[in-house]
Amino acid sequence: MITRRLTHDFTTADIQLLPEQDVADSPAFPDQYGNIVGCGHPPISGSTAGGAGTTTSGAPASTSAPSASTGAQCGAGVTVPAGATNEQTISGDIDGDGVADTVTLYALGGAWHVYATSSVQHTASITAVQLDVQDAMSIAFSDIDHAGGAATPPPLAVMAIGTGANDRGIQRNFTLLTNHQSYCIGQWTYRGDPFQWVELQAPGHVTGMDCEGAMGSVYYVLEDAVQKADGTWHVVSRRLTHDFTVAKTETLDDKVVPDSSAIVSDYGTLTDSCMQSS
Repeated sequence: MITRRLTHDFTTADIQLLPEQDVADSPAFPDQYGNIVGCGHPPISGSTAGGAGTTTSGAPASTSAPSASTGAQCGAGVTVPAGATNEQTISGDIDGDGVADTVTLYALGGAWHVYATSSVQHTASITAVQLDVQDAMSIAFSDIDHAGGAATPPPLAVMAIGTGANDRGIQRNFTLLTNHQSYCIGQWTYRGDPFQWVELQAPGHVTGMDCEGAMGSVYYVLEDAVQKADGTWHVVSRRLTHDFTVAKTETLDDKVVPDSSAIVSDYGTLTDSCMQSS
């Protein structure tokens, strides 16, 4: 039996796998595992439970691979389509079994896509990548789940980095991709939208990401610095983590620092330590 704990962050659902267990056959199975139990709440006011104003949907929530309507594909026999251009391929373990998988970035039909194999499932998947600035794009691995001393290193994330002409001071626009629970590759989302961050170097405003190792882990920190009227800089630092393909942030620091020539290098760059060569 597989049990999953359901939580949420505003309107984003999170699912955590609980320990699997074997149980004996029993006539009580439908009541124990095939029912909705203890999940209701007495109405605060208005209609009673099940009365007017209550609606139910017969469609169960999907836990399968991303749907075709998003341009995603996942399964046996999935390949990079004919007509793909600007292909870039890297090799590394993205599904956690210690075996290198193949990840290919390509352009098709005016959009960017990432193709990835899974040596665990012996399948492959494709997902679209969305960034605001993406005239050109490249990919690299990112060890955001680094665990020093682990017998089997955690799976790598894929970082997609976009560049191109813009009038906002964006040097590089980037996102991360990891596998869904179904071992299908997907771009991270944040509060329901595609996740992205920028290396921004504009007058009075810089943003970037720094990745520093500490006690066997690597901390990915999003930096956002805005210059105040007195010349000092208000800096907000947020730690970036994820649950499968859902990005999460935690505010670490909120400080004011003096103006200096190091502001851009300290807070307005995507540091090389955030990327890992294949």
